[in-house]
Amino acid sequence: MKQPESEVSSSAHWAAKSLPLLIYFFCFLIFPLYIINSGLEHLYQVKTAVLRQESLETMRRNLEQIEQYSNRSRYLHLLLMKIFADAQAAENPVKHLQRNIENLKKRYPGDFEFIVWDAKGKIVGDLTDRKGYTYILSRLYAVLVDVAANMEVDRETNIKELPLVKNNLNLIRTYLGKIFLPNHLNRPYLTGEQAGPLLTDFGSDYNSAWYQIGDKISFCCWKFCSAYGNFHGRSSCFWSYGFNKAIFFPIL
Repeated sequence: MKQPESEVSSSAHWAAKSLPLLIYFFCFLIFPLYIINSGLEHLYQVKTAVLRQESLETMRRNLEQIEQYSNRSRYLHLLLMKIFADAQAAENPVKHLQRNIENLKKRYPGDFEFIVWDAKGKIVGDLTDRKGYTYILSRLYAVLVDVAANMEVDRETNIKELPLVKNNLNLIRTYLGKIFLPNHLNRPYLTGEQAGPLLTDFGSDYNSAWYQIGDKISFCCWKFCSAYGNFHGRSSCFWSYGFNKAIFFPIL
């Protein structure tokens, strides 16, 4: 059945009138909303990716910090290094070191012995456990000062060929330990996984040593073998990280 011409004309008129409105509606509402939505979605994805990467990086750094202390030898090295650095930076190095040594011995009784020298290389009697053998201690200090000075200049220094080391080797070995190796004197001055105490003896009460030489104060520390079993690097690290948001040793 053929539609009346009036209806066809009306439909055509409505279509002609609606088409611009539809075009305007699409151009100025639908399309902009689509662009905005796409932009927001892209921004969300970028932001999410950035946050995810930052979270992964933070987790990686924290894991690296925690892993540093999973090795007990490494933990002891970092602990003693912090004690030394804090004493060097203190207004009164001897008093500051005394407090930290007391805290260390209180927490780990019988596991450590110290020899402490002041800025002039004189023995600090109140902080020194190994008294006597004044001549040997003075030669030991001279050797350690020489090694430290050479390590600051060249980390690849052949320590056993240093004149002071060669001339005092037997004397120092008698005091440090039977299996003391001269080249291991560089270990407290190394970085990364190579850094740590040097093994000095087997079967004795104190089987490893660690030292640092400074302008204000210097010390050599002997560690009892049980110290490696008593130290819990990760638990100490977690304890301090939870409260301070950074790695600090809790005994200081």
